[in-house]
Amino acid sequence: MRGATRFTTVCTAVLLLCSSSVSAQAPAKARKDPVPIPGAPAVIVFEGTIVETKAPELPGDRNALASFFVKRGTVTKRFAVRLTGTPDEPKCAVLKGPDELEPKKVKGALDSPGRHVVVTHSPEVVTGTDAFPATRVLLGFTELAGGAQPLAELAAIDRVVGTGAEAGERSTVVVNYNGWLADGTMFDSSFGRGAFEAKLGRGDLIKAWDLGIPGMRVGGRRRLLVPARLGYGVRGAGRVIPSNAVLVFDIELIEVRVK
Repeated sequence: MRGATRFTTVCTAVLLLCSSSVSAQAPAKARKDPVPIPGAPAVIVFEGTIVETKAPELPGDRNALASFFVKRGTVTKRFAVRLTGTPDEPKCAVLKGPDELEPKKVKGALDSPGRHVVVTHSPEVVTGTDAFPATRVLLGFTELAGGAQPLAELAAIDRVVGTGAEAGERSTVVVNYNGWLADGTMFDSSFGRGAFEAKLGRGDLIKAWDLGIPGMRVGGRRRLLVPARLGYGVRGAGRVIPSNAVLVFDIELIEVRVK
């Protein structure tokens, strides 16, 4: 991405704070309780797999609308994606990781049966259809950490450099995030559920967060490529995160709270 700055975090703190007995707390414990965003509209998050299903086209401009189906278990939902927007009807953000796809690439990305996807949508269907209007679509992807060798050190990529208050090593911050396995499987996300508060440097989070968030500024977006020893280690986390898993977090810093 243009303007992106990539750097690798290698410091004495990494060696001192990490050991072979990395805590295997579940993702829910790592992220604490979500902090609802005041005034946020009611939304629903539906996670599943894109499936191919025949259905009538949605009414309206074909160049402005797309639709696709997602199945989870025995439930299948149809979603409408607005490719262009107005103040009254904003366009849907379709993302692969932190990167929003260009409108011309959206239909092709959604026409991919078997792709894992997380859809945030409004609770009411589009008038006269069976499709729920999607507000955000998160597409799974297969190669995050890159390279054939196991990731050895924490790496951070600033996708957007913030201009607000800076997070320190023991700051209390409010963030939104997506958490991925290296194969593109999303195991956790705060988007659509509510931003959450994290206290850095207190031993409540995985080491990668304590080391990777300081230095971010409000408004910034950072990707953390996390070796297993700074995540959930040999033990993993239940059925969600396997042993020795490389993780990827896309983090957006919303607020640094002052005591």
